[in-house]
Amino acid sequence: MRVVISLTTIPGRTELLRLALASLQRQTRPPDAIYLWLPESRFADEPSPLPKMDGVIVTSAPDPGPAMKLLPVLDRELDPETRIITIDDDIEYPPELVERLAAASILLPDHALGFTGWNRVDGPAGPEVHHFNEEIPHAGMFQPVQVLEGYRGIIYRRGFFAPDIYNHLAAQPA
Repeated sequence: MRVVISLTTIPGRTELLRLALASLQRQTRPPDAIYLWLPESRFADEPSPLPKMDGVIVTSAPDPGPAMKLLPVLDRELDPETRIITIDDDIEYPPELVERLAAASILLPDHALGFTGWNRVDGPAGPEVHHFNEEIPHAGMFQPVQVLEGYRGIIYRRGFFAPDIYNHLAAQPA
């Protein structure tokens, strides 16, 4: 199974980005590729944030905002069985991140999976939002959530995304 990592960054985060990428290069299950997307509008007058690193594919692209860590990689990785892990640029990841997410993805191939998320539920005083993370008892167990939180990593199967995924870019200016 091919597993790739996709992330983006902005100017001024070079040191955090270096640490994040170094942690990805120490994975017990190395990713098949690491894509780093640089928003063209933000890096037009900036140098690349890092020197060339083995296994890291650095590419400039138009900036669709937070979707930049996912949308550009969909044009590169076309096999519907490829797993895409999106992450943030400012976290050092544990060495088992890729291995754990890939293993969980084999167990639950029809689900996007992550480590934290939210559910909206109806409470006695109206809607409540429950955040599931490592501080909640039993949060380490598989649980369905309505919204996955991306900063610790989310794994998707490429086949989850149809071509109409790009339609939302024109939906609202923000």
